[in-house]
Amino acid sequence: MDKDLYLDVLKHQVLPFMTENNISTFMQDNAPCHTSKLTKGWLDQQKFLTMKWPPYSPDLNPIEHIWAWIKALLHKKKGHITNYLDLEREIRELWDEVDCAMLEKLFQSMPRRIAAVIDAKEGSIRY
Repeated sequence: MDKDLYLDVLKHQVLPFMTENNISTFMQDNAPCHTSKLTKGWLDQQKFLTMKWPPYSPDLNPIEHIWAWIKALLHKKKGHITNYLDLEREIRELWDEVDCAMLEKLFQSMPRRIAAVIDAKEGSIRY
C-alpha cells in the first residue's frame, strides 16, 4: 500500500467508521504509508487524536494477533494450499471468520498492553 491509497482508505473508510461510532482516538503503526507527510498532514487536520506509536511495537497492534491466528490456521492447511489463488481464497475465508467477540477481546486488552509496554520501557511483552 502506498501513501495515496492509504489516504484514500482513511478518507473513505476509516473516517466515516470513526464518525459513525463516535471514536475519538486513531491508532496506526509506523508503516511508511502511515508516516508520510501526506498522511500526517491529513491526520493533523482531523478532529480525532492520533495515538503516538513507539517504533517496532507489534505488541500494541491488535491486527498482528488476527494475522497470527490466520497464519496458524493456514499452517494446518498447508497441504491443501498449492498456489497463490488457493492461499488468497483461504485467507479471505479465514478473515471472514473473525468475529466481533475476537475483536472485542483484542480491544479490551489494549489498556493492559499499553501498561505492559510502558512497564517494559517499550521492550517486548508477552502479548
